[in-house]
Amino acid sequence: MKKITVILFTLLFLALLAACGGAVEEKSAAPPADSNSVTADAASDEQTAVATEMDDSAAAAETAPDSAADVSFAGAEMEPEDCFPGELYDPEERVCYIECDTEEECLAKEEEIYGDLDEYLDPEFGGDTVQPPDFADGPAGEEDGEPIPIARYNVDNGLEIVLLEKNEEVTDPDFADPSRHEEIWDAIRYLLPNDVLQEDVGRFYVFTDGPDNGLAYVKPLPDNPEEWQFGVDIVDAGYTQDFVHTLVHEFGHVVTLEKNQVPPDTSRPSPPSEDEEPEPSPVERSCQTFYTGEGCANLDSYINQFYQQFWSDIYEEFMAGSNATESQEEYDQFTAEFYDQYQDRFVSEYAATNPGEDIADTFAHFVLKEKPDGDTIAAQKVLFFYQFEPLVKMRTHMRGQLARLNNN
Repeated sequence: MKKITVILFTLLFLALLAACGGAVEEKSAAPPADSNSVTADAASDEQTAVATEMDDSAAAAETAPDSAADVSFAGAEMEPEDCFPGELYDPEERVCYIECDTEEECLAKEEEIYGDLDEYLDPEFGGDTVQPPDFADGPAGEEDGEPIPIARYNVDNGLEIVLLEKNEEVTDPDFADPSRHEEIWDAIRYLLPNDVLQEDVGRFYVFTDGPDNGLAYVKPLPDNPEEWQFGVDIVDAGYTQDFVHTLVHEFGHVVTLEKNQVPPDTSRPSPPSEDEEPEPSPVERSCQTFYTGEGCANLDSYINQFYQQFWSDIYEEFMAGSNATESQEEYDQFTAEFYDQYQDRFVSEYAATNPGEDIADTFAHFVLKEKPDGDTIAAQKVLFFYQFEPLVKMRTHMRGQLARLNNN
């Protein structure tokens, strides 16, 4: 018998965080880049501006109970009574699971037990250019509206977070409260497969740029590119549609770019300036598969197979147009036009940004939507993931968690 394990933690909606106020929603954020520091007065001004934005949206929160500010997180180990009808319980691992023999049977049981979860798929999902600074660059950037780093945590082997450093200029308890940081980390830990987090995520980063800007990102650690940092905007954190979609999308980056899929290229030189691309590294020059930016993908890696099947015939055209752009605005315009030209190839406009964003957002559609039966290239991209049993197990886990959330 084929056992699909579903580690289902109970997620409970708790009291309204009254000081946090407003309804907040966001799309996916780009990986963070370095930025300059600001004075304590600038950091204080930014906190005031963020708080004002949140106060202004407090009225909206009253009519939007699913907003991020209205949700805090808690969980408990599974007991037999926590399982859905149709699930079995493993008393040793304390998990609920679906038992089935074939993919068709498993998907049919999953749909019957967990139901439709399309509500968590954001049809307008898109990226932005807001990039949180690192602590090494100071408390925040000098420009108005620059994201504020709040705290950075180490993730230990038990998936507990341990404070490494915090921004002493951030004193507002709505942002600085460690218990709120732990609740947000719990949301990540309860939704996403723990074995992947244990293997690949080494840091948790809390920041804010106010509502409706950057929501979350992942990036390899500079000092250890085999591990990843997971960053979340404290203002936007909550089990909203865009929060869930973004977490799954960012998790897709980790799954498809982790060290066993794409060995990190430690020979890549630093760019001569912020506006210039670095020279190709020796690894990039010799790469015979798809070079992701993080490294040269293994031949049998998810992203190399995805690239060879869905991008190899259009990548030269894509790169020619991409290299001709001279600003973020021009690049955004180019990718929008590229999407319009090849719309049947992509699950979203944002997926046309590059192969890495394409596979990550297609992964989100794989997790959050039912199995497609269409014959477009976009549908074939979603079906691509079903050939890999580890990815199907991840999908089942996350859908079970979301179904559990809906049941509370």
